Amino acid sequence: MRHDTWPVAMVCTLLLAIPLVPCLAGAGALGPNTRVNSGGDGYYQGDPDVVVGPEGNVYVVWEEWRHVEGSVYLARSTDGGISFEADLRVDPGDSVAAYRSDLVRFPCVAVDGAGIVYAAWVSWSGSETGSVYCARSVDQGVSFEAPVLVSDSDVNDRAWPRIAGDPRGGVYLVWGDFRNSEDIIDLYTSWSADGTSFTPNVKANLSPVGPSCTPPLPEIAVGDIPGYVYIVWRGGWYDRWISACRSIDGGATFEPPVQVSYEPWYYGG
Repeated sequence: MRHDTWPVAMVCTLLLAIPLVPCLAGAGALGPNTRVNSGGDGYYQGDPDVVVGPEGNVYVVWEEWRHVEGSVYLARSTDGGISFEADLRVDPGDSVAAYRSDLVRFPCVAVDGAGIVYAAWVSWSGSETGSVYCARSVDQGVSFEAPVLVSDSDVNDRAWPRIAGDPRGGVYLVWGDFRNSEDIIDLYTSWSADGTSFTPNVKANLSPVGPSCTPPLPEIAVGDIPGYVYIVWRGGWYDRWISACRSIDGGATFEPPVQVSYEPWYYGG
């Protein structure tokens, strides 16, 4: 089953409030809304993600539907979010021979300590099987190289990727994965030193995080201590407890999860 089927019925233009300048300046108030996308009027834009690079640039990615198959777009601000440059398409569409896509969803963005910008997403091509891809920019978001395959299974589906740049260089990804059962979600991770190739995928959770009907919405972060990586997610069984786990060896293995929230939320009925 393909996990990209949430309805897209609204047609709108993406308007994002980027309150980074007044917040960083300690002004105590949010600035005015700033338009991020420079094109795509009359089409749906959604699912945005934002990151600030070590040089101070603001990078925003989003899911863009000005193309029939969906795509990933990015816009950059070099003035702290006051204005944004012209947006550009990150995924290559059909322009790269090794990459074909009928649908693109779930974009996310990160920057590492070396200033390399990474954008990741899930792509489907003529099947029920989604694959996680990542593309990098070595010129601060001016252009992106061809995407690199991150997920190493073509069994069943993948969805909800999240990404984190390592302040020492490199990038980590986590996503929901159905390779072990089309009805059960597991979390898998991968790491790259520079975005040109990724390590074999590692299963981060000891037991399934939930059934296929409930997105775990994982997040990933890199710690100040070298090799420390943290993952958090929402449970998907009869409660909605938040759980977290960590790796202290750069994502090679993960410790047993700990429960973060203790107030259950149950299905009615």
